[in-house]
Amino acid sequence: MMTERLGAPLASFNFSGTVEMDIICTTLSDAAFSLTSNPGLTTGKEKAQWLA
Repeated sequence: MMTERLGAPLASFNFSGTVEMDIICTTLSDAAFSLTSNPGLTTGKEKAQWLA
């Protein structure tokens, strides 16, 4: 969920729903990144082994 206010709400520009969705998806795609290495977080498998 995006909660930070970055300006006027997208709905205030009166774009169609399709255009709004395209803007949102493009923004999220540009902001997404993948980790190339483990940042030190426990994996689900490791947690299950620890709990066993």
